[in-house]
Amino acid sequence: MCAGNWIKLYAPVAGGFLLLVMSCSVYAEEIATYKLTDIEGYVGLRYRYDGELTQQVSNPDSKETRSIFEEEIHVQTHGYVYHPNLLKVNLGAGILFSQEKLNTVSGASKQDGTVYDLNARLMFLEKKPYPLTLFYNKSHPSVAVNVTDVFVQENEKYGMN
Repeated sequence: MCAGNWIKLYAPVAGGFLLLVMSCSVYAEEIATYKLTDIEGYVGLRYRYDGELTQQVSNPDSKETRSIFEEEIHVQTHGYVYHPNLLKVNLGAGILFSQEKLNTVSGASKQDGTVYDLNARLMFLEKKPYPLTLFYNKSHPSVAVNVTDVFVQENEKYGMN
């Protein structure tokens, strides 16, 4: 087959292909080192009031009260590095403000405190047969044992799966 016949045969096909390619918008998406996919958060307000009336020989109507007001703000972010199947990243932080007032027979006391919470989770190759997850979590839950005692503990967990 000579060159002239080749051009006559394939020129319309090549021209149609070029027309199709040039008429379509072709966009190349830039690969981001870190892409933030979601931000979530919450604000919490808690108020706890506890009172106890006790009978004592020296003071028949002794009353102890405790009031605690807590404000909490927490922000959680979700994202990935290069591709969602490579490394997913969840990072969060929060702060807890606490104002506490205790009235007892022996007097009154007031205490203010601030603690922070942190959490991080890195999930490598999550959809592969050999995924790896690294995590860190620091939190401060509080438990009221009775009127005069509130137990605030610090939980710190870290490790890998």
